[in-house]
Amino acid sequence: MRRSTKPTSTTNVSTPPEAPGLDVVLRGLSMTGNDTHTMAIANPVFEGLYEYYRRAADLGHEPA
Repeated sequence: MRRSTKPTSTTNVSTPPEAPGLDVVLRGLSMTGNDTHTMAIANPVFEGLYEYYRRAADLGHEPA
């Protein structure tokens, strides 16, 4: 069974400040090429973000 990612009226979800910027970047990329092109650029960006926040969690502070 797939879990819904849409917030419901009983869900208290706040949007992180990075979300609007990432949304605009991805929308812009999708306007300049096909899905393959967009994913080729977006995947390394998200891998980098994941690694940054993983390291920050491990260290207890932002990595240098």
